[in-house]
Amino acid sequence: MSKLLIAEPTKDAVSRLLASPAAQRLPAGHRIALNDGATWPRRIEGKILEPGLVHYADWDNPLTKSKGATVLLTKAVIDAMRATAEGKPIVDAPHAEADPDWFKQGKADGIATRAFFNPDSAWETLEGLVWDEETLRHCREGYEFSCGYYIDDIDWTPGLHHQLPYDGVIKRTEYNHFIVTPNPRYKGATIQVLNSLEKPKMNPLIKAVLNCLPRAEVKMFLNEAETEDAKKAKEKDEADKLAAKNAEETAAKEKKAKEDKEAADKKKAENDAAAALVAKNAADAAAAETARIAAKNASDEAARVQAENAAKVAADKAAADAAAKEAFNALERARQTQQLPEFAMPLSREDRLKLGKERY
Repeated sequence: MSKLLIAEPTKDAVSRLLASPAAQRLPAGHRIALNDGATWPRRIEGKILEPGLVHYADWDNPLTKSKGATVLLTKAVIDAMRATAEGKPIVDAPHAEADPDWFKQGKADGIATRAFFNPDSAWETLEGLVWDEETLRHCREGYEFSCGYYIDDIDWTPGLHHQLPYDGVIKRTEYNHFIVTPNPRYKGATIQVLNSLEKPKMNPLIKAVLNCLPRAEVKMFLNEAETEDAKKAKEKDEADKLAAKNAEETAAKEKKAKEDKEAADKKKAENDAAAALVAKNAADAAAAETARIAAKNASDEAARVQAENAAKVAADKAAADAAAKEAFNALERARQTQQLPEFAMPLSREDRLKLGKERY
């Protein structure tokens, strides 16, 4: 819960104060005033935006083709949209597209008067006037601002912001309305209720009650209210820091897991490629050896057939020569027996066969 800047104690502290004997001695009008207060518009101030990443769970992401997108909002864009805050409605209701008629229709619970950059907190801050009592009560109870704005242009180029990934960058936008909510988009956008732009003063009715109490009880009461607010503010700040730390650690773990998976996938792909190359080389070598053996076998078979053919030709020639010689010898014997004239020895087997046919 944010600490109020009007020096008023918390709601519970006021209730305890009203139950004290001193408060019961006051006129009834004072006690009622302490509970109800005035209905004049009150000035409020609260954080609304800071540069960084914003996640929209209901957006259609054009990169992943699924729901949910994280975009980067830069200070330059926040500076450019600052002038569009003035005159926009403040409502104690869920986000909806605001319309200028909200003021006429009574839907607005307040109006924004200006936005400015607060260098102390490094947040874009909103000032406004709120007239609705329940909205003011919610502001005191620690509700926060959440902005409604039109986004006119987004550059869907992914990148990293402080080592955290985003899907795109908001390039142009303008405010439409502001809501008071316990669950803002930007955690830490607390609201403070102000009396004026100067140093706030204590509510005179509360001061009247405190004046009726002993000094020690007044001091204890004010210290209790301040301690309670400070304690809750500290607890909230620590919870916000822890949530931010956890989110950062989770993002870092997810990033490392993604990098490890990518490295493992790359290594596996390299190993698979190397194994495929080894298998291909082995297959090529086996095929070459098979071809070599087949070629050698074919060459050996051709040589064997050639040798066999040559041997057969030689054998046929030898047999023919032997037959021719035997025929010649037979003719020679016949000539000698029958006193046939001598004839010259034929020069070739063919000539001898021809001569034999002519004679016999």
